[in-house]
Amino acid sequence: MTTAELVRTWAAGWAVSRSTPPPAEVHSVVGESAAQGQMAALGRAAVVDRVVTQEAHRRRGLGGLVMRTLADHAVAEGATLGVLGATDEGRARYETLGRKTHAPLAACVYRP
Repeated sequence: MTTAELVRTWAAGWAVSRSTPPPAEVHSVVGESAAQGQMAALGRAAVVDRVVTQEAHRRRGLGGLVMRTLADHAVAEGATLGVLGATDEGRARYETLGRKTHAPLAACVYRP
């Protein structure tokens, strides 16, 4: 991590690292990367991106742990709006966590 602040907590055998500005990353006790995500603040909004849980570590709540870590940081920094883009699979998961779809998201690529 390339930041001045690093927060490390242990939860049920997992180490959660968060730097400022985030990404957040969860490692197993043997140091394997299990889940990660990143966030950027834009005014009062926090944009969450690239939240991924590695296949071998899914169904253990680690993606939710990453999301809570990023959300806690965003609120502490004054964010009042969270923005999240997701795949169809991810959207279904986020909806079970209480997130609501407000608009479709289009992916666009520009190649000159």
